[in-house]
Formats: sequence, structure tokens, C-alpha cells
Amino acid sequence: WNVEYKWSNAEAKPLFQRLDLDEILEQEKSLAADEPSKDEDPNHSVKGGKKKKKEVKEMPEGTTHLDFETFMEVELRVGRIVSVSDHENADKLYVVSIDDGTQEGRTICAGLKEYYTAEEMTGKSVVFVANLKPRKLRGVMSEGMMLAADDGNGGVKLVTIDGDIATGSQVR
Repeated sequence: WNVEYKWSNAEAKPLFQRLDLDEILEQEKSLAADEPSKDEDPNHSVKGGKKKKKEVKEMPEGTTHLDFETFMEVELRVGRIVSVSDHENADKLYVVSIDDGTQEGRTICAGLKEYYTAEEMTGKSVVFVANLKPRKLRGVMSEGMMLAADDGNGGVKLVTIDGDIATGSQVR
């Protein structure tokens, strides 16, 4: 017990922030106003005195919801596939050159070898994500991602544009 303790005249400071009861009650009121009451069914809406059943669609398992602001950050553009070559370091990847409306164009690596030949892809007008952060895929810089859909039969189909449209056009 030979511990020497030094006393201090320093001002004590609170460890926790003081809670204001009025502020807490106000927050609870605003939260309660946003939520439906226990008597209300959140799947029903009332218009003109009649209850109308809202349809609630089930999302596939593993799907997460994206808020609108985040979705609006995605920049989809139209590009024309100029050339398609095999990736030197990957069996399932193509290296695709796209005319995106700029002078330099862009390169996108795409895992479409088992679904398309290079000749089938060349000349197609496709939709791609233009503001995806570029990254190297097996040593080749990929500057976007083309949109494709699962056909439900084990195949994949590129999202293409019907008709003539300028390369670089924004999808809205």
C-alpha cells in the first residue's frame, strides 16, 4: 500500500452527455407519427373512405433495397462494342473495347465467353455502368460493366438498345 497519490484541483468533467427529457419526448412523438398505429394495417390504404389492399412484392432472397439517392448515382450509358478479344490471363473473360462517345473509348472485361462468341458481341449497342470505379481484372484495367440478364435457362443475354442512338447517350 505504499502508493503515493497526488490530489488535483482540476475541474471535474461529466463522463456522459446530459439527457434532456423534453428533447427525448419530442423525438418519440416524431417517431410515433411516422409509424402506423397498431390498429392500422400497413398493407391497406384509405382513399375516399374505402380500404384498398396494397400489393407487397416479395424480394428474392439475398436482395437488398437500395435507397433512391444511391440509385441516382449510378450512371448508365449506351456504347457500341468495337472489338472483342480473349483475355490473356483468364479463361472466362473477354476484353471488350467500347465506343462510349468519347475520343478514347473504354475497355471493359466481361465474363461472357460461355454465352457469346466474339463475333456475336461485336457491333452490338449495349448498356454499361459508366461511373464504376476502374479496377484491374487479372492484369487488365476494366473501366465499367456491361449490363446482362439471366435468361432463366442457364444463359445470359446482354442488355441491348433497340434502334439507332448516339454512343454515350445516358440511360434514364
